[in-house]
Amino acid sequence: LVGYGSINKFWKGLTRIAGTGIKFRVYDYSYNSFYDYARLISTKYKNAAAQSYDVRNYAKAIAYSPYIDEKNGDNRPVYAAAIISSAAIIEKYLKENNLLKSWRRSDAMAGVATAFFVTAALYALLAKKKTA
Repeated sequence: LVGYGSINKFWKGLTRIAGTGIKFRVYDYSYNSFYDYARLISTKYKNAAAQSYDVRNYAKAIAYSPYIDEKNGDNRPVYAAAIISSAAIIEKYLKENNLLKSWRRSDAMAGVATAFFVTAALYALLAKKKTA
């Protein structure tokens, strides 16, 4: 998340400037970034959060919401496509490892947070396989 907004139970206000010049939030623990993202989406972008169980609808809702800022160089269609592509990779991994049922949740915040935990785990796994 960009480094603006109010301090909350997941983010203590620390920031870092990326090479692009954009300020991003810094978290004590990586999992707090996922919870903070879920908090943000479920409170500020309720339409997207309500659609978080339909990947295509969620991708479109969040990509065409104020969450994406074209002034920062964001590209709405590319962002939506990246979410859909990532979800397909995650779903394939979950199916192959018989984890799909445990991934389904009953509320939007848990759905968004779980999706990002799974994404982080998947990318960590892929990075580990790449270096092995």
